[in-house]
Amino acid sequence: MAGRNQHHIPRFLQRAFGVKRSGKPIEIWTFKQDQSATKEAIKKTAVDVDFYSSPSPDGTPTLDDKITDAETPLALLTRAVRDQAVGSSVCGEDAAAIITQLATRTFHRPGGRRAVDGAR
Repeated sequence: MAGRNQHHIPRFLQRAFGVKRSGKPIEIWTFKQDQSATKEAIKKTAVDVDFYSSPSPDGTPTLDDKITDAETPLALLTRAVRDQAVGSSVCGEDAAAIITQLATRTFHRPGGRRAVDGAR
């Protein structure tokens, strides 16, 4: 089971924006409507309980399990793209794989609200 704390923006992407502090969890700056910017631990940002799926009663893989399984190769691919020299070209298939994963993950929110609306 992948877990109930499910990120709609993957942690591996958030880490690239991290503020590192010695011996403490990586934090990122978060911006919320009508609030001042704050630093929060990545484990608490862009996350909801059972965002993609609840645990299955019989142990069969859930949607979140499948997404989690796809994240490791995607994280490695994203790192390889990020590590390329400035000005170099990114393989179109690699870019499409990254964008497809992110677009399908982040557009919808629980209750039919869209993440791009700023709805919670």
